[in-house]
Formats: sequence, structure tokens, C-alpha cells
Amino acid sequence: MVPVLFKIRIPRLAAVGYVLRGVTRDGAGAPLPTCTVDVFSWPSKVVHASVVSDGAGAYSVNVAPGRTYRSVSYNANDTLAGSSAGNLVGV
Repeated sequence: MVPVLFKIRIPRLAAVGYVLRGVTRDGAGAPLPTCTVDVFSWPSKVVHASVVSDGAGAYSVNVAPGRTYRSVSYNANDTLAGSSAGNLVGV
């Protein structure tokens, strides 16, 4: 058997990028799945990304270093589920 080698290219941004991660939750703290999470550059209020939380309410968004963001979440019925202060920074 001959081993097969794979060459994978990883973009430079992925190696040095930053990520915002979170969990959408209800008022009692239980995870809310399938929420739409809009992430805005702050204070410009320009939409940076829009993602959907997974079955456990988890989400992640790649962001630029040195910038501040705010998130706003909507449940599956398009009702506001919550928002953050404009002080999120990717790590």
C-alpha cells in the first residue's frame, strides 16, 4: 500500500484571523437553535456577517483584528431574541 499525501492550502487570513463565538439563549438560559445572528461592525453599524446558530445555539463568525462588533439575534419566527453591547472583539 502506498501512502497518499494531501496538500492543503490554508489562506493566510485563516492562520491569523479572529473569531466571534457565542450561543443564542432564551431568558432562562436554555440554548435557542436556528437563530439568525447578524454581526455589525461597530460603531459604523454596517452588517459584517449573518449566520444561523446550530442545534445547540452555537455560532461563530470570522472577524478582522482590532475592530469592534455588535450582534443581534432573531429566533426562527423572526422575533428579536437578543442583542449585545457594541463591545465585542474577536479572539
